Parts: sequence; structure tokens; C-alpha cells
Amino acid sequence: MIRGLDNTLPSDEPLRFILKAGDFTTAMRISQRINSVWPAVAVALDDQTVECQLPAAYTQNPTAFISQVEQLAVVPDQAAKVVVDERTGAIVIGGNVVIGEAAVAHGGLTVRIGRKAFVSQPPPLSDGVTVVGEDEQVEVAESGGPLVYLPTTSSVEELAQALNSVGAGPRELISILQALKVAGALWGELIVL
Repeated sequence: MIRGLDNTLPSDEPLRFILKAGDFTTAMRISQRINSVWPAVAVALDDQTVECQLPAAYTQNPTAFISQVEQLAVVPDQAAKVVVDERTGAIVIGGNVVIGEAAVAHGGLTVRIGRKAFVSQPPPLSDGVTVVGEDEQVEVAESGGPLVYLPTTSSVEELAQALNSVGAGPRELISILQALKVAGALWGELIVL
């Protein structure tokens, strides 16, 4: 004797979407995206759970609602990560990685990362407001080599470009990234393989 299992979705209880990788920003983006199509039906409960009340139009067919939610485009949040393979010298840098104020000397290379204050003034007799801000700067020097200056920079990508311009290889960059992480100036996760 074969008996089927009751696998119906209840129309009076909320649906819960569970994220495979928990992230508060991604959960909020999913609930906001659902609410942009069906106002006030979704809420992010935590970093892994988005709860939805079934819209009235889908009470008889919750599968259609779930199918449409699955097709909504949402950009997940990306963690700030730098992955280095010391054996091969491969370096993979995520776009959200930022470098704070620091100075590093490695072999014949010196790296300075700092901030410089600036003031932006509006033209006379305008309704503008004076703004004070900060520019980040990266300087790389090699003994006997050129000095590279990059204004308003704070990314690992720009640090790598500055080091490459003075002939630094992947091994030097890996060592400098590790030192920046220890100093607390690399704002992201450093994974060494």
C-alpha cells in the first residue's frame, strides 16, 4: 500500500526563506526587494531568515508566489577578503577591501599610507557650504628607485598598482599585506593558503 505525504503550504502562516550563507545586509536587501514588488510583506528576522506574509492574491497558490520571489534579482553583500597563496604567489583581492593609515618598510621598499585634510570652499556669494574632508594617500619608495604618489586612495588594488610600478613582485606584496593585517590597517579578512 502506498500513501502520499501531505506537502501543502499553509496559507495562513508566514513563509520563511533561509539564506545558505548568513549575512545581515543580504537579508535586508532580499526583504527590501520583495517589498518593492509586494509592499510590506517581508521582513528580515536575522542574518539568515527572511519572513514573508503571503499576499492575498496568492493564498490559493503559494507556489506561484515562491516561484516569483525566487526570480527576483538581489545583489548579495560581499565580504572584504584578500586571499594569498604563498606557494604560487597568487593574490586575489575583493573589491570591498580597504587599507587604513599605515607605514610599511620591506626590504628595499617603503610604503606609507596616510591621510591629508582638505577644505572645499564654495564660490563667493553662493549658497554653498564649506566642507572639510580627508584624502587618503599611498606612497611607495624603493631605495635608489622612483617614488610613486597616489592621491585619494585607500584600496588594496591601488596599493598593488603602486608596488608593481616600482617592480615589487607578488612575494613582497604578500609580506606587506600580512604586515598591514597585523598592524590593523588592512580592513578585511586575510586568508593565507
